[in-house]
Amino acid sequence: MQVLSKQRGDDFLTQKNLFIKCLMVWIFLGVITHNASSQALNIEQVIPLLDQAYIELENDNFTRAMEIVNSAILRGMDNRYLEAEAYFIRSNVYLDIWQLDRALNDILHTMSIFSDFAPFHELLSIIYSRMGRYFDALQAINRAIALDSLKLNFFINRADVYRSLGEYERALNDLYFVLGIEPQNAFALSGKASVCLRMGNYDEALSFINQALVITTDRNFFRNRGAIHDYMGNYDAALADYSMAIELNIQHPGVFRRRGLILKRMGRNQEAANDFTAALRITPNDPRLFRYRSEAHLDMHNFAEAMSDIVEYARLTGDEELLAEIQEEWSLLLPDVELYNQLRQLVKLLNAIRGE
Repeated sequence: MQVLSKQRGDDFLTQKNLFIKCLMVWIFLGVITHNASSQALNIEQVIPLLDQAYIELENDNFTRAMEIVNSAILRGMDNRYLEAEAYFIRSNVYLDIWQLDRALNDILHTMSIFSDFAPFHELLSIIYSRMGRYFDALQAINRAIALDSLKLNFFINRADVYRSLGEYERALNDLYFVLGIEPQNAFALSGKASVCLRMGNYDEALSFINQALVITTDRNFFRNRGAIHDYMGNYDAALADYSMAIELNIQHPGVFRRRGLILKRMGRNQEAANDFTAALRITPNDPRLFRYRSEAHLDMHNFAEAMSDIVEYARLTGDEELLAEIQEEWSLLLPDVELYNQLRQLVKLLNAIRGE
């Protein structure tokens, strides 16, 4: 569970202003050589597009942000530093819509142009973390801190990486460092909640996330508190927090998946199937989601849909023998009560074979 999937330290507009100031200084100092007239024209055309792309991204208008930044890129980039900024924005968009390979490609392209800008390394770390490449994430966030040790959010992000690596003491050290400087830093408090949750200290985790929510109602905090309630067995409270995060337009497959599991447990199978479908729109190759949705379809006697999802689950897990067995069984079954019972057995077989 990432604590800071949305926060990236300075807001995007502040990062953009810093970038443009650097750009102007480089031009003034002659670091960037150019034909003055063509460069000025290109900057005049491209900068307003990048400004608008940042605004759309901040407002979660991902499609519009993508359209604008692609338009800027297609205009051609006479200036390599503006090109770096454009790819940096697009990497952020890809990250927020969970197209992680594309996000990684764009940030690496950005860094091939200008490698010593700390927010680039921070974004690289977040992408690696989402991909489960935690050692790479740690290396990237350490580089960001080496470049700019005054950004407290870098330490919060590093704590999240340490938590993912199971290095809880180091994670807490980073968070205590931040809170020693800013005792009311809500993201550091949320980070402590996530570490406590991973350590099984549920009451402490709930206390810290509640403190964070008093300071600011960030949608990721509702996601985090929902997970804590979920682990504590407070399913009604978890459902309410997940629903609030979704209402606030969170783009995180784990929220839909976890809410779907609670809804399925409550017998609200159609709503559960809808949540698993929403999660699949974000991460279409997560085999768990097909299995969970198949179970919801089974409970609703939607046999064809259930079998389709089970087959996709087997395909994604790479079990060719299991896939062949399921397809053979399907060809022998009829859509009646006996079919329902046998499909139930297939789901149990899947779970037993996969050890789930």
